[in-house]
Amino acid sequence: MFYEIGTKVRLKFTGETGKIVRLMEQNMYEIWIDDTDIRIPVFVEDFERNDGMDVVFKKLSTKNGSELPQLDPSIEIVIPDFDTYKPLGFQIAFEPNYKKDETIEDYTIYVINDTYHELVYDLAIFIGEDMILEESGKLLEVSVNKAGNLLFDDLNENPVIEVSISRVTTEGLVDTQQKELTLKANQFFKKQKVVPLLMRLMHHYLIFDKVEGLEVKKTESAESLKDYTKQHLKPTPSNNINISRPAAPPKGRIPNKNEVFDYANFPIEIDLHIEKLYKDYAKLSNSDIIKIQLMAFEQYFLKAKNMGISKFYIIHGVGKGKLREAIWRELDSTSDVYSYKNEYHSKYGYGATEVIINYD
Repeated sequence: MFYEIGTKVRLKFTGETGKIVRLMEQNMYEIWIDDTDIRIPVFVEDFERNDGMDVVFKKLSTKNGSELPQLDPSIEIVIPDFDTYKPLGFQIAFEPNYKKDETIEDYTIYVINDTYHELVYDLAIFIGEDMILEESGKLLEVSVNKAGNLLFDDLNENPVIEVSISRVTTEGLVDTQQKELTLKANQFFKKQKVVPLLMRLMHHYLIFDKVEGLEVKKTESAESLKDYTKQHLKPTPSNNINISRPAAPPKGRIPNKNEVFDYANFPIEIDLHIEKLYKDYAKLSNSDIIKIQLMAFEQYFLKAKNMGISKFYIIHGVGKGKLREAIWRELDSTSDVYSYKNEYHSKYGYGATEVIINYD
């Protein structure tokens, strides 16, 4: 379900009414509660339209009506901000599917290409000598395909994934890469992150972190990508909403007064305790809480990086350490982080991680 900015809604649990003011990640919207100054993030399943209408987003057709490679209409991807996004590469993600008793039955397997290159891939999964899945296909630049399913019980058998990719050019397939990966259950359950493009928490593996053999002009690729996404894919905040994201001025230019003010007043810490982020947190499940906390962290991190902030603190508390470990996994996955540490601090104790950004 896709809702437009300004849509009037009602919260299912509290009956409060308001309107949508911003699209957020992970199937969430920011809602401005009527007759208050309160704006809260709400999952799409926790509110309903309050104007008697229902809108379903449909992908747009091409401008010239030409036929493009078939896209899976069930996959909606979130288009990144092309000016700041750094592609990870070719990835595989596993999303759990639950039975009625809320135990996991199997995992949907996604192959993800967030690069500016068109790729073909071959993927096979083995248990011992037996091949249990084989999938081949083409991935357009910045796109996602479903590659099948993996049974939950198969994780106990340490399945082996063999995958190869090649880059598509006018001269044919080039820069073939191959890799073999063994899924070990204890590591599998630890490898969770908000997956690029799908923007949902899944078990995630970065298979190839670069596409070898070609340097492209990013402006040309980004421009063609913008044209493509305008025709086919789901709108996102960066494309449709004027979100205030003060950025550090380019080198060699004197910053204006507003930029200096924003930089001087940028908070060097973010408190991720759920009561600081969400009004009715008592009604949330543990999984919803961690999703909101990670989303708040990612938004703060991006803004800090765009502002040119070199050091800041992520307040996660002590507790059982689940949020801290999730934050550390996110920090480990980005090259923008020079270092981070969780040492005793006179203000935070052991409840915060100090992060230093690399701008070289």
